[in-house]
Amino acid sequence: MAEFQLSREQDTPQFLREMAMYFIQFSPEPSNAYCQLVRMLRPRNNSIAFATLNYDVLLEHAISIEGHTLCYNCPASPGSSNFEIIKPHGSCNFLPNLPSKVTGLTFLGAPNATGAHIYGPIRPATTTDEVRNFCKSNDVLAPAMALYTQGKRLLTSGPFMELQLRRFEDAVKRAHRLILVGVAVNADDRHIWFPIQESKAKIYFVDPNAAMFSDWAKSTGRRHVYQLGNDFLEALPRIQGLLRA
Repeated sequence: MAEFQLSREQDTPQFLREMAMYFIQFSPEPSNAYCQLVRMLRPRNNSIAFATLNYDVLLEHAISIEGHTLCYNCPASPGSSNFEIIKPHGSCNFLPNLPSKVTGLTFLGAPNATGAHIYGPIRPATTTDEVRNFCKSNDVLAPAMALYTQGKRLLTSGPFMELQLRRFEDAVKRAHRLILVGVAVNADDRHIWFPIQESKAKIYFVDPNAAMFSDWAKSTGRRHVYQLGNDFLEALPRIQGLLRA
């Protein structure tokens, strides 16, 4: 992605639209680990916040399949069936919501540019067709999805995405337990890993690379870091046990 941005920045919005079209097609079966996780969280959902770095909407689908609702940028209310989802790197369904259509423009920036092409309102699409129609009808804009490069630059940003980052920091700060599933340690992503490092929560990770987390814990002086398992499905019973503790 970094090389693509350097050599073909004018094509990056189109590439992001194609990525969004790819990611929006996936939906979990009821036996999927996402659905199983949502099912086991049902009795205490108001104390849970989901944060995902993925661009897909598998988690959103799982919540809907299990009969619950979801929201972005709002904490779940006690006693409600609402789950909060925080997506600090954006999502394939986070669409620019401008008052008029923008067409026929090409954005070019310096090789070390860090800012957004478009800064404005963003709305989460609720259907697959909304995302597909947006991506097929636009030749300028792209969904708010961070480039998979150092710094995770967003070409589409605005108050909605800034609040996603603040909600992530706040949720990590308030947490008693952090359960990290399939997330590689990347110290360059300070917006993700510095709040985790500074939190008072016990950290449980699901990943086969225990040495990666051990090295991170030693280098940061972070204590109480534990491995729950090598993969998501294997770790589900242990996650359930933690939530009952």
